[in-house]
Amino acid sequence: MILSKQNYEIIGFVDCDEKITVEKIWTGTMAIDAGNLKKGQQLKAYICAVVEFKEGKLYRHRSYDCYEPFS
Repeated sequence: MILSKQNYEIIGFVDCDEKITVEKIWTGTMAIDAGNLKKGQQLKAYICAVVEFKEGKLYRHRSYDCYEPFS
C-alpha cells in the first residue's frame, strides 16, 4: 500500500439535468518511500469532476486534477 490514508473534501457541486460537476480537494499521506516521495509526506490535489448520466445510469466520468508540487 503506497498511501497510509487519503481523504476527499467536497467544496462545491452543481447539479444540472443529467450532469453533476463536483469540486473537491484530495489529500493523501505516503505510507512508504517511493522515488522522490517520502513516508509521511502529505500530497494534495484540487479536482474538478464531471459526471454524466443517461437514463439514470452512469454514462461518462471526467476528472481534471491539479496537484500541488511534490517537494
